Amino acid sequence: MFAGKALRAHPDAMGVTFQREPVATLWPELDTLAAEHWREVSWEPGSSALLDHERYEHGEASGVYHMITARNDETGALIGYAGFWITTNPQNKTSKEASQDCIFVAPQSRLGTLGTDLIKVADNYLSGQGCRVVYHHVRKARDWSPVLRMLGYQEIERTYARIIGE
Repeated sequence: MFAGKALRAHPDAMGVTFQREPVATLWPELDTLAAEHWREVSWEPGSSALLDHERYEHGEASGVYHMITARNDETGALIGYAGFWITTNPQNKTSKEASQDCIFVAPQSRLGTLGTDLIKVADNYLSGQGCRVVYHHVRKARDWSPVLRMLGYQEIERTYARIIGE
């Protein structure tokens, strides 16, 4: 486990530690959880998760990629994560913004407020990084937008995709 400083969570978030962890230390656990995540949200028939380790590590080394983790205090197991790309908006260079790359809580850990706590911890962390706006992307296959609305987020656009090549 990363020896970083734990990030603050809701006082009721007992049994879970939230922290910023380097992605390079997470690959065995993250690859496994990401495969499970992909099975839940993929819209492409026959596709699977294949994380680009080098790109994530480069993004983190460049200061633009940030991973917040949730770990079970008893076992130390990774039970959730939220990854964000942080950049200034090219249409408004004064606005530093975070775009969610991935957010997932293992199904067996979805009881209680772990998901909302993870979002709140991430929001606090991103605010501390100087972000003014946070964007979340929600797949139709796993619509958790009611949670975002409850936390004060608003729907601002929809994304459409079409497979045009192999």
